Amino acid sequence: PGAGPDEITRSALIGVIRPRMVEILEEALAALSTFGLSNSEGGRIVLAGGCTACPELEILARQIFDDRVRFSRPMHLSCMPAAMSATQFASLIGACLHTARPQDEWWDFPLPGESEVGFMRRFVDWVSRKW
Repeated sequence: PGAGPDEITRSALIGVIRPRMVEILEEALAALSTFGLSNSEGGRIVLAGGCTACPELEILARQIFDDRVRFSRPMHLSCMPAAMSATQFASLIGACLHTARPQDEWWDFPLPGESEVGFMRRFVDWVSRKW
């Protein structure tokens, strides 16, 4: 069906979004190359956040990063609804957990304790009330 005056076709939208996705992924590869990390032995690129819900992102990322890509998944917390276990929530949940208990070292990932679970429960309740 044709698009009305305030509508855009799916193909037109893809025509705008796809080149930007390629551009962003190529910039990320260039940044990794700058630091000598583009061809790290066994190194993988982890994608997280809302854009991971875009169906074509995985295909493009695998082409650009030579199949060294995986999508992050949020840690399962008992207070978290199942709907928030999708990859697009990984960045949000990670940021919330970090805010609840910041780590001195970026590679230090203990399992969430009761304070983090309580924080996440309050956060999920707040989001549920707002939206």
